[in-house]
Amino acid sequence: QSLRKSTGSTENIAKHMNCRICSNVSGNSSFISKEMMYGTKDRFEYFECASCGCLQIKEYPADMIRYYPEEYYSYTIKNQQNHTPFISFLRQERAKYCIQEKGLIGMILAAVLGRPTMFDLLKICQVDFSSSILDVGSGAGNFLFDLKKVGFKHLKGIDPYLKEKIFYDNGIEIDKCGISDLTDQYDLVTLKDSLEHMPDQHEVFRHIGRILKDNGSALIILPIVGYAWRLYGSNWVSLDAPRHLYLHSLKSLEILAEQHGLKIIHKRYDSNEDQFIGSEQYSRDISMFDERSYYVNKEKSIFTKEQIASYRGKAIQLNGLHPCG
Repeated sequence: QSLRKSTGSTENIAKHMNCRICSNVSGNSSFISKEMMYGTKDRFEYFECASCGCLQIKEYPADMIRYYPEEYYSYTIKNQQNHTPFISFLRQERAKYCIQEKGLIGMILAAVLGRPTMFDLLKICQVDFSSSILDVGSGAGNFLFDLKKVGFKHLKGIDPYLKEKIFYDNGIEIDKCGISDLTDQYDLVTLKDSLEHMPDQHEVFRHIGRILKDNGSALIILPIVGYAWRLYGSNWVSLDAPRHLYLHSLKSLEILAEQHGLKIIHKRYDSNEDQFIGSEQYSRDISMFDERSYYVNKEKSIFTKEQIASYRGKAIQLNGLHPCG
């Protein structure tokens, strides 16, 4: 058996799998995940950090824009139908009660119709309807439209993948830019299913701290590494290769926040049955828009109504296992 002096290949491999969140290089393990939303089946290498638990793509694709076609869901504005003044009034009264604990009408509506999770989160962020809100990675602005409908006034979005800046008649503006381009400050910065798409996570957190007003808050909504990852591995639907560059654990998020002078004050778990439906399909090589997909044709899908109900129940059970706070 002959031995030969190393040429440095081990060092190169270690550097290639250096965790971009906590800098750990020891024990990180790689895996392959395929593009399954549009069914191209393109293969991408990811790795899991053995220290902070963050999943991350090994190399950023050079042609990322091809994975965000015009029909990508966040760039299509939902049907923003105009409601009667009375319906709009009722929507705003419920929101006012849920967020500010004001109004008898809103209290009754909240008791009858329930309290949307988003309203609870906005209450925790201590915003009011005059607060300035920035949505980072806003796409066409669906989330901002929802906020506008319930009475928020000062709303702005940014997204670098837009074709051009958008001006809506209701006053919402969405700039074609990134968070590093901003100079104004905001009471609330939201990242709703967008942080996981951004290459430099430390830069994002650094700029969040920079553009927040004193006592401002950031609201981040994203998939978290947990039960579904352990169950499905590389077929976990939320990997969404290659669009999701990072899938965070709670530990990796806490590391990012602490390193940039921020503190996590509240956690809420709100997964649903989609984490099981999508992952089961991917495990069977059924893409999101395949004719057999549950999201295309429920009748042709592989699932029974009973299975869907069981997935929904499982998601509710898992959410309940995690204390909010």
